[in-house]
Amino acid sequence: MNKITIEKIGNAALNKSFMLKDDSSKYMLSSVMGGVFASIGIIIALTIGAIFAQHNSPSEKLISAVTFSIALMLIVFTGTELFTGNNMTMIIGRLSKKIKTSDLFNVWLATWLGNLLGTIIIAFIYVGSGLANRNLTLSYFTNIAQNKLAIAPSEMFFRGVLCNFLVCMAIFMAYRLKDEVAKMIAICLIIIAFFVSGFEHCIANMGIYTIAYIAGGIANVSIAKIAFATVMVTLGNIVGGGLLVGAVFYRISTKKFTMPSINIGINRCLDLKFIYMDLSRKGA
Repeated sequence: MNKITIEKIGNAALNKSFMLKDDSSKYMLSSVMGGVFASIGIIIALTIGAIFAQHNSPSEKLISAVTFSIALMLIVFTGTELFTGNNMTMIIGRLSKKIKTSDLFNVWLATWLGNLLGTIIIAFIYVGSGLANRNLTLSYFTNIAQNKLAIAPSEMFFRGVLCNFLVCMAIFMAYRLKDEVAKMIAICLIIIAFFVSGFEHCIANMGIYTIAYIAGGIANVSIAKIAFATVMVTLGNIVGGGLLVGAVFYRISTKKFTMPSINIGINRCLDLKFIYMDLSRKGA
């Protein structure tokens, strides 16, 4: 079953590469929408989280996690582009030899930039609506952003690894499952796991940082510091999704390497022995 799924994902990587080459504006628009959906999920999750936090509810993180799963559902069911999901997809495409290494990096770069642009667009619209400037919401966004920026670089990286391991497992499951409801349940449960655990997702973080920065919550934080934190998490996401999911499941799905049969080796030795004995008799 994994082999069929790997074939589907490899073909998806090929299609993404073709789309980027054939119509880059179309691919970029799809990537922008992926960033938009990720930011919409973050806005909903943190707004609800702020309300529950106000009442010191122990359900704060759980409810936020459930609502954030909407983001990945929107991306999966609309077929838009997400950088973290493409970490797995393009690695499988490359290992399957359906695409070149240059195709892999081109798609990654285009998706990452498109997702970033999408998060910036939504941040300006959301802040412009006045909803982000409510004391409760802005303070919650600010607190989350500051806590993320305070994490040690190595911890950012490893939390990124764990995050995209789970995100790509959710996407992998979506490729395997045929029933739409089953896909929604699988995505929801796995996203809850990553969100509640406190793992780091580079595109979701872009949404948090841009909203908090534009709204003035972290205006005193340098762009360089935000960029560094985003890069560290991005690298972790690549390892978690590309290597721990993409490369591992590709290896699991490939044919097992078999050593030459020992019996064949013995039979050949016996054949040589009888040939030698036959020649010896003729010589005699």
